[in-house]
Amino acid sequence: MEQHKLDRHEFNLYPQMNPLEFSDLVESIQKNGFDITNPIILFEGKIIDGWNRYLASNLAEKRYTTKVFQGSRDE
Repeated sequence: MEQHKLDRHEFNLYPQMNPLEFSDLVESIQKNGFDITNPIILFEGKIIDGWNRYLASNLAEKRYTTKVFQGSRDE
């Protein structure tokens, strides 16, 4: 699984999961794969939503999907 490294966008205000929740997410992604109906949202080439899923997918060595936010900085 070779995907490029992404950074967290300054507008991503969602907190990082606590270790237990994050461990459960990694386990779920390992078992079930990444939920393609809930892609990681990118803005200006960085993650604006889905940071925890991105990190968990990388640890689980599963491919994730992304979608680009089409709005402006004001939106």
